[in-house]
Amino acid sequence: MANLIIVSNRLPVKLQKKDNTIKYEMSTGGLATGLKSFYKSYNGFWIGWPGIASKEISDKKDEIKNTLNEEYNCEPVFLNQQEIDHYYLGYSNRAMWPLCHYFTQFVTHDLENWQIYKKVNQKFAEKVAAIAKEDDIVWVHDYHLMLLPKMLRQKLKNIRIGYFHHIPFPSYEIFRLLPSRKQILEGLLGADLIGFHTYDYLRHFLSSVQRLLGYNSNLGKIELNERLVKVDSFPMGIDFVKFSQAAENSEVQNKIKTLKNKLEGHQVVLSIDRMDYTKGILQRLQAYSNFLRKYPQYTGKLKFIVVTVPSREEVEQYHQLKNSIERLVSEINGEFGILGWMPIWYLHKAFDFKDLVALYNVSDIYVVTPLRDGMNLMAKEYLAARNDKKGLLILSEMAGAANELGETIIVNPNNIEELVEAIREAVSAPDEEKIRRNEIMRERLARYDVQRWAEDFVQKLLKMKELQKMRHANILNKARIEKIRESFHNAQQRLLLIDWDGTLLPISENKNKMQPTAKIKHILRKLNQNSKNKLVIFSQAEKEIMQTWFSDLEIDMVAANGEFVNLAGRWQQFDIFENDWKDDLRTIFQVFVDRTPGSFFKENKYSLIWNYSKAAFDLGEMRARELVNELISVTANMELQILEHEKEIELRAGGLSKEHASLRWLTSNQWDFVLVISDGLTGERMFEHLPQNSYTISVGKPQNKTDFFVKKQEVILEFLEYLSEEQNEN
Repeated sequence: MANLIIVSNRLPVKLQKKDNTIKYEMSTGGLATGLKSFYKSYNGFWIGWPGIASKEISDKKDEIKNTLNEEYNCEPVFLNQQEIDHYYLGYSNRAMWPLCHYFTQFVTHDLENWQIYKKVNQKFAEKVAAIAKEDDIVWVHDYHLMLLPKMLRQKLKNIRIGYFHHIPFPSYEIFRLLPSRKQILEGLLGADLIGFHTYDYLRHFLSSVQRLLGYNSNLGKIELNERLVKVDSFPMGIDFVKFSQAAENSEVQNKIKTLKNKLEGHQVVLSIDRMDYTKGILQRLQAYSNFLRKYPQYTGKLKFIVVTVPSREEVEQYHQLKNSIERLVSEINGEFGILGWMPIWYLHKAFDFKDLVALYNVSDIYVVTPLRDGMNLMAKEYLAARNDKKGLLILSEMAGAANELGETIIVNPNNIEELVEAIREAVSAPDEEKIRRNEIMRERLARYDVQRWAEDFVQKLLKMKELQKMRHANILNKARIEKIRESFHNAQQRLLLIDWDGTLLPISENKNKMQPTAKIKHILRKLNQNSKNKLVIFSQAEKEIMQTWFSDLEIDMVAANGEFVNLAGRWQQFDIFENDWKDDLRTIFQVFVDRTPGSFFKENKYSLIWNYSKAAFDLGEMRARELVNELISVTANMELQILEHEKEIELRAGGLSKEHASLRWLTSNQWDFVLVISDGLTGERMFEHLPQNSYTISVGKPQNKTDFFVKKQEVILEFLEYLSEEQNEN
């Protein structure tokens, strides 16, 4: 059975050293608690840093490793203080964290931080490679290890690798600021499946991949040179049962009772956040101050409990933020406080699970208004913990959770006045309204909990690997070449239909670059000289160019996408097509050029083409859909074809196609062998006329119904050269 190996910066076990004794405590973080039971059900193993510098435990590493292995199914990656300073505090939290949260003013571009970030990612890769087997599943988590998937792929080529990004992925305009942007993207593309909390983050990632690396995507699938990578959104859930049942615990009930006695006579507004500049704590406090100023009737009736959990205090911005928060709390308490009442109860400390649930249950309003947040699981925890369904959530639209919790009061955290009115709405909302909102969201959270989230991700990863295997099964390998060659050798009447553009040579706008080399002509000449073979070359080039290139080979040809055919050395026009329609429709194409920077229009004799290969990714795709829809509408009663190519929309005269032209040869003889090689020649009508002993090969990427595919033109040339070596028996 395959193992599930989870890899994250921190282990789900926290280590503390006291009096030369190591104490072990399970982490209360969302990822650790959420995956605790899940990864064990998969015979799982967790790899990560134990949270303490190696110098402090240099004499206890073996003891720690054995304990973590045997009791917690964990494998430690030990880091020294330099690695912690530069990889974790440096690159991860001074470059990637602020960049992904749009705080570009806090981003530090430090070469040493980057070098050690790479070094630590390599250290993780070596640890995983020493443990993992080829059939295992490796699930990498978060921005600390964005280079790891590629490093693992280089060590374990066929292993199943998933990556999940727990924080926002920024827009291309932000991400492009990172000096190491391409290395980061290439690192992530080592995975088979890349997951994000929301579609917005997914869209930003695909845009960056397309613009920086040039890889296009289709339905979330990225076509690499050797592999297919799937990108999808998976909104992380919580352990709903754990939180919904927590208030039944007698100790929690006692804590709730104590808090209610202290807070009696007040409506309670709660704010709990890790001390971080992304959480919008200062804006929240300012909104509360403005609320008391605007609605003085609530003086003495509200209690705002503000909890900040210590975090990254070694980073200067966090230290400054703490000072700013404490100063603002003092100002608000000084301005609005009266004898026997202070508007804010401020606590800078971490709470254990039972205290946290108690706070959730005594709070009438929970304010979660980050300026940017990947998901924010605490918003979900609050709703799950309130079995009475009477707590009301105020949630930032910038949190990933807002996509699932639309029944809450959604606000823009930068709009202080909107926050003020949200508090006003919340404190005056009747219980029936709170219950109505919360019932809908609680059902949703119970249905898609953390177990379902994890299972969903792993199953998608397994399916993606199966899809890759299926694609690999269609690659033209040596065994398949031998099978085709055997059929070729045994046949007496052989038809070879070979597309020129993009098949034997890459497509180029410069026609001179597409003319055949001496080697290609030598291969084609040998194939054509065999009396058993009928060789036909197809091209989008004009017949005059085709004549110049191939006339000395005495082969049959199709030019101008099927308009002209050359049979026995004579050119014939396949059909006469009217062109009046072009005058009426040319303006539509020009409008789309004007509206889409980077796109251009070109015109062939019987077609109009709009190319958007150099346009912005999202804009180009959107405009392509608009153009296709408009063309469908205006050409409904016209005999025209709308064709979609790679970053091109073509409107062509009806019946004009290389596929249509190929029927002249397919129906002219009783062929006992047919070989079709193309980057897009084969179509439904052609398949209807292929005899049983036929083989279709696509170049570049797999096509519907084709038997095999190759990535590079060089493979096709070697294959044809191999076939051409057969001696002509007549």
